[in-house]
Amino acid sequence: MKKAISVLLSWVLIVGFAVAMSAIIFGWAIPFVEKIVKNLDRSESPEIYCDNTALKLNDFGICRVNDEKLKIQLLNSGSYNIKRLTIARETSANSLQSCFRYNLEDTVNPNGPPEPGKIMNLELAMKAAFEDAEGNSIDCPSTDLGGPILGPCTLAQPDDCVTLIEVTPWINVEGKDIACPNSRLTIKNINMLNFQCS
Repeated sequence: MKKAISVLLSWVLIVGFAVAMSAIIFGWAIPFVEKIVKNLDRSESPEIYCDNTALKLNDFGICRVNDEKLKIQLLNSGSYNIKRLTIARETSANSLQSCFRYNLEDTVNPNGPPEPGKIMNLELAMKAAFEDAEGNSIDCPSTDLGGPILGPCTLAQPDDCVTLIEVTPWINVEGKDIACPNSRLTIKNINMLNFQCS
């Protein structure tokens, strides 16, 4: 009889220990997993989408038109439609300024945003301000609108040189616009930026 009680007691202790351990593990694991899922939903989704977003300077590249504007040809080499762009420009005379290019579907593709594999033709003012009086970025001007025109970029006129262009793509995921700074295209080659179109 004593032997039967000790076996029964040992089984009760083992089952009780297993139940207690599972309660402790579930009490820790459920909040931990919920926290990970929340962080994935909030912060990591843009990076996942942006990893498949890319811009490339097309073969035509970039050139100056009559020392008034830059003509830029970009290729959407990623996996998502490009919704809009943030374009930053720096010249020898002006520090880095940025502007937005909205409605790419109107200027590039009448049927919608530039799809993967499609080319975007952009024109960008050489000297017009990219910011309003309060320092906020505005929609990118394509011409200088009567402002001073840059001369040719030469050693004699170094103030008339474009020194940097950065283009940051934006994509739309589930109705939300997402900037992809890790997919930014940066052009620093002064000779390329100041080449005259033929």
